[in-house]
Amino acid sequence: MFEPARPLRFRPGQYLELSLPHATADARGTRRIFSLTTAPGDSGTVAVGLRAAEPTSSFKTALLKLKPGAVVSATSVAGDFLLPRNRSVPLLLIASGVGITPFMSQLRALAAGSGGTVTRDVVLIYAAASVDELAYAAELHGLGIRVLVCTPDDPQISGWTHLGPGLPDADALAAAVPDAAQRAAYVSGSPAAVAAARTAVRGAGGRSVRTDAFLGY
Repeated sequence: MFEPARPLRFRPGQYLELSLPHATADARGTRRIFSLTTAPGDSGTVAVGLRAAEPTSSFKTALLKLKPGAVVSATSVAGDFLLPRNRSVPLLLIASGVGITPFMSQLRALAAGSGGTVTRDVVLIYAAASVDELAYAAELHGLGIRVLVCTPDDPQISGWTHLGPGLPDADALAAAVPDAAQRAAYVSGSPAAVAAARTAVRGAGGRSVRTDAFLGY
């Protein structure tokens, strides 16, 4: 979480490029792109989410070692992973692992001014390698949206539906979300997860699929 030196203008679903020069930089360099997780209206702070799995890059190592008060540079804000402006359009959000991060900004923005809950028609399918890796689970539960969770074990969160491990294929998706074809679909995660989820959505009749593939994470 950062306190910007001046207001940061962005739309929910966009990303921030951070520059962090460090002496032990590996071949991947000193800049990295992260999805913003805060809503544009959040007061005085901006945040990003990342997965700190081992082995990690020199950039993430340097980032995680920063002390409060340290200064980093944001070199750009961009991205077109944006929700339809028409709030009557129902949504199907499919996140795999760290792919949940852009959706947090979008869902937080949708909940702003609505008493902390999302009033828009949203179905979230959230896949993770384990229950422990379900980031933001408590906050997601409080938003009041429909969540279908894909983990090896059932997290037993009230109101959530457990689909088992791995993202659903077309048949499983159509059974779990019968109106998937009428929803604007958004898919975020690793390239392999994005490709599988996009195939499932199209197999279930969906035609509008916007994707956000996380490379090198």
